[in-house]
Amino acid sequence: MRLTVIGFLCALAGAASAQAVYTGPGGSIPDNGGPGSPFSSSITVSDSYAITDLQLNINDFTHTFVGDLIITLSHGATSLTVVDRPGVPEWSSFGWAYNLNGNYTFSDDASVDWDNILGGVQDTNFNIPSGSYLPENPLSAFDGSNVNGLWTLTISDNAGADLGAVGSWGLTVRSVPTPASIGLLGAAGLIAARRRR
Repeated sequence: MRLTVIGFLCALAGAASAQAVYTGPGGSIPDNGGPGSPFSSSITVSDSYAITDLQLNINDFTHTFVGDLIITLSHGATSLTVVDRPGVPEWSSFGWAYNLNGNYTFSDDASVDWDNILGGVQDTNFNIPSGSYLPENPLSAFDGSNVNGLWTLTISDNAGADLGAVGSWGLTVRSVPTPASIGLLGAAGLIAARRRR
């Protein structure tokens, strides 16, 4: 009986959070406000639950001169600036000259952002390595809101002579299961416990 209850409690603890991934299409990033600017791509989420944690993933992301870029994520009445011309004004009015060539995740749990990459984070080709980075503003701004509806990623290029593209992008969303689903799990655990007596 004791082992069964412990196993049930562990299962219940594991169910304390759930994770879903939603993906959207990529495309080219027009140069310096040119035709088709800015790059914009949307995801419509049909699920309905409260967000407890959110990460933004941008895959196969290429662009020379990262200091050109402003990246925003919008949902409902919230529009969040994720990247805002890294290196402006810390380095110059043009920002960092590093390049993008990889898969990048923006997470509140990361330890470094693109504004503070000076000092060896870039590789020998002056690419910012794939990995997890802090957003300009915390993505926790979306915590507590309902995931349902339209999510839009916007990337603008704000200086000439450098081009880029996005392969795809997505959201990794964590949530707490509804009380009804936890209740069903609890009932199943109690039934299993009684049967083992």
